[in-house]
Amino acid sequence: MRRAVIGMLVLAMAAPSAAQAAGGPVGAMAGLGVQRPGDPSAYVALPSGGRTILQQLEGSRILRYRTLPGDYGIPGAAYDGSATGLSADGRTLVLAQFTGSWNRTRLLPVDTHRYLRPLRPIVLAGFYTVDAISPDGSRLYLIHYRRPQRSVVDYDVRAYDLRARRLLPGAIVDPREPD
Repeated sequence: MRRAVIGMLVLAMAAPSAAQAAGGPVGAMAGLGVQRPGDPSAYVALPSGGRTILQQLEGSRILRYRTLPGDYGIPGAAYDGSATGLSADGRTLVLAQFTGSWNRTRLLPVDTHRYLRPLRPIVLAGFYTVDAISPDGSRLYLIHYRRPQRSVVDYDVRAYDLRARRLLPGAIVDPREPD
């Protein structure tokens, strides 16, 4: 068992590093690593029977770990194995729940500088995926799929204020592409 976990971790470290902002719908991924540019360590989340083992790794060495309640993974940014959810300052990591539904999305912010301390979960009505996080970890950018069972191209980009703990009103629209 221990060899299998270490093997998964080594494979996760071989995955591409963090994407700054990429599309979806790509949900949470097990064993996928996310890291800041220039930082040799990465964060990996492994679901384990209703709990998640969050680890900070440098190569094959475990620097820190914590067991969290719930089945969470690192948010995928694209189908190429790239990941998102870690702020550029490295202080905030957001995990996405595996057992989500079309009607509810559950995310778990983690304070990476305080012993991988989980913060209060974010629960949103509807189907969202993580698109990016602001460099200072104050805002989370989400893709809200308005009719996920019918169309993956019918979506809005939304901002969530992590400090105020609220979804900001209105969609974020690129003025070059108002539709």
